[in-house]
Amino acid sequence: MLTEPLVSVISPCYNGEKYLPKFLDSLLLQNYRNIEFIFVNDGSTDNSEQIFLEFKPKLETKGWKVLYLKQENGGAASAINTGLKHFSGKYLTWPDSDDILLPDYISKKVEYMEAHCECGLLFSVAERIYLDNPAKEKQYVKCNKELLNEDNIFESLIFERNITCVPLCTFIRSANFLEINPKREIYHNGHGQNFQMLLPMVYNFKVDFIDDVLAEYVIHEDSNSNNEKTRYVRFIAYTDVLFNVLDAIKMPALRRFKLKIKIKIHFGKMKLRYRIKQIIKFCFGDKVFNIMKNMVRR
Repeated sequence: MLTEPLVSVISPCYNGEKYLPKFLDSLLLQNYRNIEFIFVNDGSTDNSEQIFLEFKPKLETKGWKVLYLKQENGGAASAINTGLKHFSGKYLTWPDSDDILLPDYISKKVEYMEAHCECGLLFSVAERIYLDNPAKEKQYVKCNKELLNEDNIFESLIFERNITCVPLCTFIRSANFLEINPKREIYHNGHGQNFQMLLPMVYNFKVDFIDDVLAEYVIHEDSNSNNEKTRYVRFIAYTDVLFNVLDAIKMPALRRFKLKIKIKIHFGKMKLRYRIKQIIKFCFGDKVFNIMKNMVRR
């Protein structure tokens, strides 16, 4: 019976042929049936399109509504923006196309949200999977609930302290999202799509947490989040994104001003640390840098 509420899954993909089959296989194993899957090909130049089209009839056989959207490369934020124009589910999630969802990823989240109608945004736990180091000790992407409350969760998410901005761990109530974003648009910056999706939700609606490990967050050598130079570029872009998000949220002007000052200081420190690292590496080499880094950690 399809009395289950419809869940929309938006997945952006750019040149994901290495990881896409595992992600799509994990979708086929979902024990929840009423799903709308929106796959956004963000200008891939590899075999991502062919791989997806091979899986598409298998997903449709499960009774899913499957939508394939293709656009010129514009970045993850642009791809999410494209998907937002088309989703129709009661709940929404937007995992990356290199993530792996465990079979009850959707069913457990829907069960919780249906039982807690006041909840607008739900966070769960994901296990980190290091493809370049499979033997690495287990680590998890999760929120430290004990150190979070309604007064500090918004600011904690901005600086990612005790709470994660990884979309794989989130699940939102569509009615709440559309209440604050009726145009179904986020800022076209190429970066920061998760801040744009989550911060307005956290500011305006109740946030809950569950301790279930429902997915695997894949980290690989060529990942943007694993590339120091890319992270540096994102530091600069995130300031612009966060300011845009704060300007769009209805909040006291003084609080907005204070948050912008904190953001500038925060990312300023991050950029300074990056530049100091580069200077040390340039002058003394990676070996000396690693020795110094280990000494600091002790």
